[in-house]
Amino acid sequence: MLLDLMKANGVSRTVLVQFIGYRCDNRYALDAMKTHAPFFGGVARVNHTDDAAPEHLSELTEKGFHGVRISPSADASGDWIRHERMTRLWRRAQSLRVPMQIYAPITQMPDLVPLIEGCPDLDVVIDHMADCPIDRPDQLEMLLSLARYPRLFVKISHLWSISRKPYPWPDAQEYAKGSASISVDC
Repeated sequence: MLLDLMKANGVSRTVLVQFIGYRCDNRYALDAMKTHAPFFGGVARVNHTDDAAPEHLSELTEKGFHGVRISPSADASGDWIRHERMTRLWRRAQSLRVPMQIYAPITQMPDLVPLIEGCPDLDVVIDHMADCPIDRPDQLEMLLSLARYPRLFVKISHLWSISRKPYPWPDAQEYAKGSASISVDC
């Protein structure tokens, strides 16, 4: 169905991002990429808590993935960002020229600064606007302050999760538009 939609809309290639529900089992995305080459590229997931994550990333790029996604949750072990293995993973992504896509809560955006500054040649994508609550514009500033990094991008998606209104989530759309007008670098 996706291939038909792509053809109908003049889309020649699509990037498949590994679904969080499959954890770090990238076989389905890899199979789709191989079966339907050259139409699909892929972003794989690696386990950010695994000391071998950089090596896994290298293996996944050899198989054909062109990006990496990590999606740790904010919990009592929130030091995942400060752990040495995260620095090694980001450095590996930079050396492989593989964009880092990260899905983390808005409150952890300031913790990304040392990683971003330590890997100035790495493209970084913040997933789903970091799920910044619509009623917390003070927290939005944590995301907007990252606009000073020219290789940082914010994916405007997941609007249903922050909206207080039904589809098509007009409050979240306005929130995203207002955020974009504040800082066009993101």
